[in-house]
Amino acid sequence: MPNLRVLFEKSYLLQIVASNIRDGEGLGLHPDHLSDRVLTEVWTNLELRFRGRMPTEQQYLVELEHVCFGALPERAGSAHLLNCPSAPVAADEDDWYSCVLTVARWQGYVSTRTWHDLARQAEVPLPFLPMGSIDDVAMYRILNKVRTGAFAPKLDFSLGFPLVWITPKAEFDRRRQGAAKPADVARDYLGLVHRAADEHLVAIHLPASAIQQVNAARPTFADAGHHRRFMVSADDTPPVYPAHWGQTLDLECFEDSGRRSSGAAERVCARIEAKHLVGGTLPFEYLGRLERTRGEMRATDKDFAKCQIARDPDRFAQVVDRAVG
Repeated sequence: MPNLRVLFEKSYLLQIVASNIRDGEGLGLHPDHLSDRVLTEVWTNLELRFRGRMPTEQQYLVELEHVCFGALPERAGSAHLLNCPSAPVAADEDDWYSCVLTVARWQGYVSTRTWHDLARQAEVPLPFLPMGSIDDVAMYRILNKVRTGAFAPKLDFSLGFPLVWITPKAEFDRRRQGAAKPADVARDYLGLVHRAADEHLVAIHLPASAIQQVNAARPTFADAGHHRRFMVSADDTPPVYPAHWGQTLDLECFEDSGRRSSGAAERVCARIEAKHLVGGTLPFEYLGRLERTRGEMRATDKDFAKCQIARDPDRFAQVVDRAVG
């Protein structure tokens, strides 16, 4: 295998991964052996696949997700996930948690009966069956008229690929209250830099009773995969959220000031399936269309990697040494 150090020197995304390994170890967020096991498994698999050829950044990241999330298409997960020894969601915490998806993904979870009910409420002519296209005009006519409601999941409902990222609904609602562009506000608050202009977003709300039935934890580098704005810790002192919650990067603040400020509290949990739900329906809110993209012209991957590394360059270099074999 060629020296992977060159790859880490050139790849801002790999630098972000390495910096989060460093910070997770520093805070004791995962067992000491987790990062070495993941890095060794990735390195070994790449050596077998490429035999003397240098993998690309994308090939390294694909292998990292394969090791942590499991093989496609099942994405069954691995023992590397949900390893932060943090407290579970308690019964006296918020009753509801929010998860943001694209409408294109969400519509695959929604039963035909729900679409018919929503079409009637919106006075969109029936029969209406969504065709699975993000350009489905009738579907967006419905959602623009009926922006909130409840949907009946399909019988094979399975949310998470393989993880679900959640945030407390009460604070999520407060941050968006009165927003003229709720999709952009939600995307920025949740650090979803991979969601770009013209994508349509929807929030679904999950009861604590469902979260309590599956494994959940504060996210680590292994749970994040190649998330471009994941950060184990922020610049806020003291931390904004309790230790058993992670925090997203506030994209707007980072673009305006270069500061790694906390956005939302976040945790990850294992797949939520129909059997975990009580009552048969889940609340949803159509957030609308994103009007702008973040992280391309300003506050780029390079800028974020630079800020991450600067927290402790020496320990970052030690992590890279371990990663390159």
